[in-house]
Amino acid sequence: MSAKKLFWDEAGCCLMGSLEASYEVKDNCEVYVASESTGYGTDWYGMIDDLCDLLDNNTTMSTIDIGEKIVNLICNNPNEFKDIMTISAIRTDKLNKLVENIEELSSYLIENEESCYHKFLSARNQTKDYYFVNNTNFFSPYKFGYSYLLDLYDFVEQYLKIESEQPIQQILKKIKYNLSETIISECHGINQTGSHGLSIFYSTNDMLSTYSNYKLEFTQDTQWDDFLGNHKEKTKSSSSIYKYLLTYFNCFNFVV
Repeated sequence: MSAKKLFWDEAGCCLMGSLEASYEVKDNCEVYVASESTGYGTDWYGMIDDLCDLLDNNTTMSTIDIGEKIVNLICNNPNEFKDIMTISAIRTDKLNKLVENIEELSSYLIENEESCYHKFLSARNQTKDYYFVNNTNFFSPYKFGYSYLLDLYDFVEQYLKIESEQPIQQILKKIKYNLSETIISECHGINQTGSHGLSIFYSTNDMLSTYSNYKLEFTQDTQWDDFLGNHKEKTKSSSSIYKYLLTYFNCFNFVV
């Protein structure tokens, strides 16, 4: 097995189990192993020798099998961080189709912004997420002003529960199917319920401009960042209305 065929995020970088990160290296490896959550270095704490032995002693094993074995080793690692662990192995040859599906979804959401906004937001608020940036806005009942990675499979499942329109249902079902084809193996601790192995960026703050300006392959091949930009503006408008109403009603003191 040549070194370039498997990309294992052995440096312990947080939040690298994303569609954006895996798509960026898809041409340089066959299998991508990383974590959706923060604190990834703790997932394989105390077992680096076992992981190195696996790579050294199985040079004829397929990269898919190696990826699955790495996930199993980390999943069965009995350290104190087991409950918050997430780990997955991704087939990079399946990513193109999945990204095409995301582009379909992005395009549909842009074209049908008014009818999709509240359903999208409702699905998002029920989705397993991994928080990493806080641009505080405490007034909103929704998660305005934050940046997250959303578990993509969980998001699709939540959206399918509330979406009745056939065109977008079909797109979501294609994403769900191609996710099952892409994720070789996944494991997570009991405190990471809703994790399925691959996440996608979501933001309603200024972090979105940084995301777009990085010119990742994913943002160049999809309109996801364009959709998020539209979504951000609509969300800011809704948040402003909510804050106005909250301030207005707080001006009155009612005595019962």
